[in-house]
Amino acid sequence: NVLPLQLFLIVTYIPVLGLTAVIRERARAVDEARSSAERLNLALSAAQMRTWDWDITSANWSGKAGDVLGLAPYGTDAMLRGFDSISGADRASVRAAIGRAVERGTPYEVEFRITGPDGAAQWVLGKGTVLLDRGRPSRMIGVNVDVTERKRAEIALRDEATLRESEARFRELADAMPQIVFTGRPDGHLGYFNR
Repeated sequence: NVLPLQLFLIVTYIPVLGLTAVIRERARAVDEARSSAERLNLALSAAQMRTWDWDITSANWSGKAGDVLGLAPYGTDAMLRGFDSISGADRASVRAAIGRAVERGTPYEVEFRITGPDGAAQWVLGKGTVLLDRGRPSRMIGVNVDVTERKRAEIALRDEATLRESEARFRELADAMPQIVFTGRPDGHLGYFNR
């Protein structure tokens, strides 16, 4: 009588043991996925990046799609307000870049200005890729990156280069003149004089 009982316990114990191992492995995988998602969100936040997912067929955005643009999370209405927040001068280039990406399946990349929640202009770099379903575009996924500080630095460098170029032309013109050209302060110190 003991042998059938032992066989019964062995036969029932092996699947229970396997099920326990599968449950533990699943719990470990869920913990790893959660930890990985937290690290990714932290890295994206530190880089001032927001991911987005656009369902082309229904024109719905993912929940994080409008964080940079200041949009509501879902629906076509959010997409339309997103285009409204894009500067009028940049709207056509954004639409063209999206159109090219969807039609040709090429990567989407464009820089554009938006009006932030505080009314100040912000620069955004949008990058994405089209995902196909049975050969037809169904979704676009990508990131929006706030590049305002970089653009301000580029503009400042360009302005500085323009100023230096203008100053060089002025000096060249002043040195070519047969008159004396100078700038002076009220204390008599000369700041500039031509040759």
